[in-house]
Amino acid sequence: MSAHAWWQLYVTLVAAISMVLLMATAATHLHKTALAAEDCALCCNVIDKIADLTVPPAVAMTAPVLLPYRLLTLAPLALVFSSNVMLPPSCGPPASV
Repeated sequence: MSAHAWWQLYVTLVAAISMVLLMATAATHLHKTALAAEDCALCCNVIDKIADLTVPPAVAMTAPVLLPYRLLTLAPLALVFSSNVMLPPSCGPPASV
């Protein structure tokens, strides 16, 4: 690994450990009201980091459709093994001079 890759790995590791420690600390102390949580620098930082995450879109459930996978996969295999291999002209038998 190059020096640049080690540097990126180190920065990523420090950021991940910092976020885990920040979330663990914020989860272990309690505020009486929601306004008190906004006044706390630690909780405000965690709320801001987590609020920036986007919610994944809802997945629409569809009716299951049965597809003939066995037929679709067996047909190309039969064509691959039955086709001739075309070699380039330079790979032919040696020419007798």
